[in-house]
Amino acid sequence: MHRHRFLVTQTAARARTRAAVILLGLVVAAPVLMGAAPAQAQDATLRLAARPTTLPAAPLALRSKTFRWGELFAGDCHQISGTLTLLSDGTGSWSAVTWTDHTHSGDVWHSNFNVLTGGGAGLFNLGEFNSPRMDDGNPSPRYGWSNPIAFNADQFDAIGQVVQNSSC
Repeated sequence: MHRHRFLVTQTAARARTRAAVILLGLVVAAPVLMGAAPAQAQDATLRLAARPTTLPAAPLALRSKTFRWGELFAGDCHQISGTLTLLSDGTGSWSAVTWTDHTHSGDVWHSNFNVLTGGGAGLFNLGEFNSPRMDDGNPSPRYGWSNPIAFNADQFDAIGQVVQNSSC
């Protein structure tokens, strides 16, 4: 055990000695290399110092478009406080509160969203979002839920309306 510890210590000492010799060689060689072409080194320094500093452009303010729905019905199910927020960076969120008046096996509220221009031309569909499994009761419990959204940010300015299609 002691022999292995000595070998590791001895190997580490040799590595430190080699590193010191390499560093010493670089310190001695650097002035020689720079002395070979002092005008080039000086010109390069002056060129770099003469360049103006360019600051990155300030990010544009994040803009949003929010769409809200009142109470919607599908079968025995209800949705209130439906809110879809789309942000100019191509992200957003959907949130709502849903419940069911009557179920034997648990109901699920399904919604999909067609995003349109102001003139009604289709831009994209956000796909289907599903509520948690809902049970009835007296009174029926309310289920708040949300989903994150991602879309092509280049289409943000063209968005004018959103159609929600739901079933339960």
